[in-house]
Amino acid sequence: DFEITRTRVAIAVHGSNPVRKASLDQIRAILQGKIDNWKALGGPDMPIRVVLVGGGGGLTVAVEAALLGGKQTTAPNKIYTKTPVQLVQIVEQEPGAIGFSQLALLKQRKNAELVTDQPIEQVLGLVTYGDPTPAMLDVIKATRSVAEKMM
Repeated sequence: DFEITRTRVAIAVHGSNPVRKASLDQIRAILQGKIDNWKALGGPDMPIRVVLVGGGGGLTVAVEAALLGGKQTTAPNKIYTKTPVQLVQIVEQEPGAIGFSQLALLKQRKNAELVTDQPIEQVLGLVTYGDPTPAMLDVIKATRSVAEKMM
């Protein structure tokens, strides 16, 4: 497994939701179903709807690994989407929603962001089957170089 880069996970909320800050412990409690109403975070008396991309990959796995030790969220009333774009669209439409997105997508769509006391990161990498060949190492090196230029 060869790390290429890391990207910050952004937490999207509906634009009308006044909550813009939370601790990672509070986010963890939301994912565990221990906090299920925005009122507990100083927001409106409204149920929290966790929105995740389904399918067991990517960003959802990164969030669950970082905050739940790899366990799945047990929050009530979850909404699963097929794509990250659908996730941000649902957050735009659902006043009680909280969703986990790529930062670039959140900024592109000008969604409201809930900022945490510590960042959540997704590690992006390449995996080889067995020891990498010299050609594979060249690809890994080139990919890292491109990723560095994009940062």
